[in-house]
Amino acid sequence: MKLPGRDELVTVRPKAPSGNPHQGPELRDFGLPAPTGGGGANKSTDATPAADTPLRYQRVLQLTPATLAPYAPLTFPSLAPGSPALAGISGELLGLSAMADGVMVGFAVAERLPNGAATLRSLMVEPAWRRRGIGTRLLAELMRFLVSERIGPLLLRYQASELSAAALEPILARLGWSAPSVDFVLIESSAERLAAVSWAERFPIDAPYRLLPWMEVATATGVEAIQQQARRLEAPAVLLPPADLDGIEPAVSLALLHNEALVGWLIAHRTGPARLRYSSLFLAPAHRGRARGLALLATGFHRQQAAGIRAARAAIAADNPEMLRVLRRHLAPFLSGSGESRRSGHPLTAHPATTGPPAPPGG
Repeated sequence: MKLPGRDELVTVRPKAPSGNPHQGPELRDFGLPAPTGGGGANKSTDATPAADTPLRYQRVLQLTPATLAPYAPLTFPSLAPGSPALAGISGELLGLSAMADGVMVGFAVAERLPNGAATLRSLMVEPAWRRRGIGTRLLAELMRFLVSERIGPLLLRYQASELSAAALEPILARLGWSAPSVDFVLIESSAERLAAVSWAERFPIDAPYRLLPWMEVATATGVEAIQQQARRLEAPAVLLPPADLDGIEPAVSLALLHNEALVGWLIAHRTGPARLRYSSLFLAPAHRGRARGLALLATGFHRQQAAGIRAARAAIAADNPEMLRVLRRHLAPFLSGSGESRRSGHPLTAHPATTGPPAPPGG
């Protein structure tokens, strides 16, 4: 291996355990988070670490969704195998670790995007090592590395919570990120609560309108033709019907036709055995009268309950005033929870201020 500051290569041979059976301390994988004990506590960090414990910041090489698995306990949001966050990663992963006596106690992961920017995918510090500036230094070192690789800007989207307000947002402020802004309102509820709405009965969809299963219409018309029709209806890009039919829940997703022409849709995706995400609701402006949007939603809710899909979530864009008005006036009483998705970013036009030398490769 090559050590920083040394011209020559160094060969390291691990010592064989002494004794039969081995009587020494239990061997562990160097450079990985320590094994977790009962309740998820890290055995190496249960006790308060010494204040003068030296820390080393270094890059984690050859990081992919497959090789990320051993580091998953030190990721937030979780990047464990099978997690939704991991499933959304398609670009190159860049990692930066904080090491204490050979044990990883902090970890930051970014994903390089095709347009040259990057997204911060995870930032976490072991609980016993927090309030030492490790999270700030981790992110700052990661930003410095991205600048050296001519990657930027660095973007972040996260779900607002007490933890993000207390721990993440102060770090962003210290490192000069943009002030967090709300980009989506997050809502969730149960099928039982949603099926209690009476909009479909109060505002029936009558001829010349009719509802058909989305998959039936999309299959008969073709996905490309459907998308062309949606653009002619001036549907926003975020509400366009998906180009890929995989994951669409056929029992819930609906197409609204007027004189056999597509004028609206409700599209939902199955995200688990009993979970659903309402992905897109759109009606052409000329067809939004008589509460047809509410009736379309209510029909989907009733079909969800009939299909036995217990839970549902949705995200409403903060710049969609019409849907936010529907949320406040009509949907709010039928929800079980709500929150916010926030975003922030840094242009990465210069190295952020940190103390100490740049992080060397390793780990």
